[in-house]
Amino acid sequence: MSTNQATYVQGWMVGSFAIAWLKIRTDPAIPSARRSRITAWLAAVASLNAGYYATRAAKADGRNNHRYWAGLAVMAAGIAGDRRDLYNWGIESFRIGVSQITLDGTLPLEMDRRALALHYHLFAAAPLVAMAELASANGADLYQDDGGALIRLVRRAIAGISDPAFFAARAGIAQEPVKLHAEDIAWAIPFVGRFPDPQITTLLARASSSSILYLGGLPPP
Repeated sequence: MSTNQATYVQGWMVGSFAIAWLKIRTDPAIPSARRSRITAWLAAVASLNAGYYATRAAKADGRNNHRYWAGLAVMAAGIAGDRRDLYNWGIESFRIGVSQITLDGTLPLEMDRRALALHYHLFAAAPLVAMAELASANGADLYQDDGGALIRLVRRAIAGISDPAFFAARAGIAQEPVKLHAEDIAWAIPFVGRFPDPQITTLLARASSSSILYLGGLPPP
């Protein structure tokens, strides 16, 4: 854990493990002792990951997609371990992201990625949608925060897959093409279940897969 990148990967992976655990945690074949070890480990690593961001508020990675992915990891681990403090840290991370979404549905820090601005908007939307889904399962509607800012972001980013002209104009450079791997759009499966959108449905049907490593594999049915 000697580099910033190591911390990012730590967060992505503990989030993947935590979400996968949430899918199987009700399996009665899992011994209670093992269950306790798993949830305690998830919470411990998530706490370490959150600690990295304690001094990053003024840094880009304390406010851009890295914080949102960390928020998802910590939130999922908090749910797994029944840790309200970790869950709340995830909600805080979500709101750090959503508060930056402009009226046109973009994120300034991701627009700064120049030729990868569209890519990073899609990458940033994924943990925000996943956190909104986890919150919904726990009785909170984050989709309506800041006047439905997340909905604006998702629709703007996905529209850019078919027509990246808006992002090219705003970023001042042609955008790298989106190849419709699972990471580009499969995170939108629960979103389109809530907010039907023919364009998103069509793009989902063209995606190479629906399984995203950092989101624990396939989305729940």
